[in-house]
Parts: sequence; C-alpha cells; structure tokens
Amino acid sequence: MVDSKEQTIEKIKPIIIGGQNVLLRDPNHIDINVGDSVFDIQVAELARIESERLENEKNRRETLSRERRSYTGEGKDIEVVGYSSDHQVEVIGSSNLSCVPYFKKKSNITRSLGYAGNITSQGNEPKIGSGALWKDYGHIGYVVAVENNIIIVEDSNWVKGKVTLHRLSVDNFRGFIYN
Repeated sequence: MVDSKEQTIEKIKPIIIGGQNVLLRDPNHIDINVGDSVFDIQVAELARIESERLENEKNRRETLSRERRSYTGEGKDIEVVGYSSDHQVEVIGSSNLSCVPYFKKKSNITRSLGYAGNITSQGNEPKIGSGALWKDYGHIGYVVAVENNIIIVEDSNWVKGKVTLHRLSVDNFRGFIYN
C-alpha cells in the first residue's frame, strides 16, 4: 500500500481491535513509515483517537465548571460566589432542593408558590421568616436577619447543590412574601 515516504495512504480497510471498528480518518496526523503494517498504522490511529477523546473530555469538564448553574438555570456561576462590597455569599451546607421547596421547608409555608420568578410580592418590608424575592433573578431565599438596610438571606441552589447565606442590601429584592 505504501511504496515510498512521499506517498499518502488513501484508504485502509477497517479491522476490529478490542471490539472497536478502526478506520484511518486522517493519515496526515500520525507518523507512517515505509514498512509499517496496516495493524501498526491502525493502532497509531487508535492512540490518536483516544488522545483526541481525552482532550475533548478535559475541555468539556473545564467548560462545565465555568458554566455550572443552579438546577433552575437562574443561579450564579460558582466563580462569583464569595465576598464583594455589595453582595457577600457564604456556602453553609448542601441541599438537593431548588430555592422554592427549600424556602417552603424553612418557612413551613404549605401553599403552592410555583416558580420563584412568578411569585407575587406581598410587601416591601423584610421580616425574619419572610421570603425575599430577588429583583434580577427568579430566586427566593429565607430571611434570617435584618440589620438596618442589610438583609441576611439563607437559600438553596444559588450555587448548584449548596445552601448559601447572602448579605445584601434591601435594594436587591423586588419584594417579600409572608406566612
């Protein structure tokens, strides 16, 4: 099949190695020497394919870690969790609940609330035990403390699978719901 180093391989019949049907997809990406058997060439191609698969998997994992979102798709990237002058966030536990069921469990509210972004505010005064409705996100948290204009809110799923404690100005909320 290969008469000289200048010649390229146009087609090699498939063989089965380890239960996998192996074809050369791009002979220009592997080293081929005169005298190499079809088996050696296909093993080299298998190694190239596996290397490509591992690189793709690594890239996929890096992308997922950058894009990790909450179960509802409304949470923040993990990278932004931390402390800033206007939004302090601390991970305090784990939970597999999204924000609404977590709030209902904390507050003992039994009525249906639906999606957090659609909950109608009942007022603008934060009270301990009330539900704080985020202004820019479809998210709700349980108010655990009020210090002047600062509210401390516990919630689930701001970071996927985590319970977090937020310290925010009242201006960050579109309203509150009460028992």
